[in-house]
Amino acid sequence: MTRQNWHWDINLPETKIKEILTREDDPRFPRIAGVLLSRIDDPNEVFKLVAPAAFCRRWRAIDREIKSDEWTKEKAAFWKATYMRLSKELRDKGEKIRQPEEIQLDSYDRDLIEKVKQWRKSALMSQKELAELLGYSQQYISGIEKGREKINPDFLKKFKQQTNQQLVSPISWNRCPQRDCGEILGPESFSKFEYVQEGNKHYWICPRKHKHEAGNKGAFEYRFPFPFFGRLHHG
Repeated sequence: MTRQNWHWDINLPETKIKEILTREDDPRFPRIAGVLLSRIDDPNEVFKLVAPAAFCRRWRAIDREIKSDEWTKEKAAFWKATYMRLSKELRDKGEKIRQPEEIQLDSYDRDLIEKVKQWRKSALMSQKELAELLGYSQQYISGIEKGREKINPDFLKKFKQQTNQQLVSPISWNRCPQRDCGEILGPESFSKFEYVQEGNKHYWICPRKHKHEAGNKGAFEYRFPFPFFGRLHHG
């Protein structure tokens, strides 16, 4: 294997792989960086693709990826030494190597996580099989199910495309238990509602209807860019 084709078994274009390696917040970053580090031993070559600070910030996730394979886990010691040396050098230069922020989950996030777990188990799939189906690492799926990773729009989109399942949480008034309005599952339920955009927020404004349908003032705010997720607000 040459340095040019280290990514031979990653089912993505080379340009996309390089793009992901420049975005440490991409959920695929640890997996692809782990493959890179397990196959290329030269830090100079690696850091042409991965920023040193990003490597240090995401080291724990990358380390888990390297150790997940029996054939490559011995590489972890070398890269841990590189991490220790590099993180000290960066701090000495005044660059902050921040620790990943603790994930804060609310009832909406926990509901989505539970639905992912239920679907995977009902489909008799392992975490590894679901990860391969969606193009993520097993560690990422495990992180989601244990609440260490937050489900993002990219995951939701891929999940729907690959499983034909839409993860929709019941919408409630201000995330409290639903009152008299019943469950509203998405924009298809708002065919007579008015669409309004205010900055980066998107709303469905409902007209005056029967009291039990949502009242005369209400707005459905969704998590951009997926209009079928969000919560109902008083206007």
